Amino acid sequence: MSLILYNYAMSGSSQKVRLALAEKGLTWEDRFVDLLKGEQHSEVYRQINPKGFVPTLIISDIRLTEVSATLEFIDETFAGTALVPDDALERHRMRCWVKKIDEVVHPANGFLSYVIGGRKSLLRLSMEEREAYINAMPNARDRWLRRVVIEKGMDAKEFGETVRAHETLLDDMEVTLSKNPFLASANVSLADLTVLPYVQRLEHLGIGRMIAPQIRPALAKWLGAMRGRHSFKRAIEDYLPETLGSSTPGTEDTWRCVDEALITQIR
Repeated sequence: MSLILYNYAMSGSSQKVRLALAEKGLTWEDRFVDLLKGEQHSEVYRQINPKGFVPTLIISDIRLTEVSATLEFIDETFAGTALVPDDALERHRMRCWVKKIDEVVHPANGFLSYVIGGRKSLLRLSMEEREAYINAMPNARDRWLRRVVIEKGMDAKEFGETVRAHETLLDDMEVTLSKNPFLASANVSLADLTVLPYVQRLEHLGIGRMIAPQIRPALAKWLGAMRGRHSFKRAIEDYLPETLGSSTPGTEDTWRCVDEALITQIR
């Protein structure tokens, strides 16, 4: 059975699917789609995924494009580590975490990532290239938000909202993980695999202080356990650009800029 994954190295959604595949001990063939170059909106990729999102997982003649549903499909289809709890209440908890990520954290993380990490690349484009990149997005809200990123950066009110969305997520995780080793049950589940890329991203963006052990010790312990799993290396570490390690150079400068932007918004 062949597995082909159209994905982008630093995409949180791509990381979730890669984590699930790695937990199952599966191998797959990567087909990379460069999001910063807008390849997800190309005619070629739209033939594969009409919505222009990554990842797309192709298993033989089956094409899967909805990430959260794909994760459960992987768990149900392949042997290996069970990623969905048997207990009904634990499954409910797992799906509540997944829902929170899908509806709140994923869009907030995308905005945060583009403001801190992707904005410089977008500003280097010519006006014509930038307009072509934005206009290729099918969703009007996505086009508007990308313009906000380019024009206002950390000065946008949406930036403060996205940071606070992450703070809420981390606070909720700290409460849960102070009582349990993992988010939904005593074992790793899709809840943990779904949340992990967004927590890890905070370090990559240079704002890892939000998950420091002295601030959120239970979360930090969980993160250490997740990073120690073989799936973390296979699905996340092995895909990091050479210029990006477990933390980003200049993290203090990035944190200072974020802090100043938030203080300005509060005033």
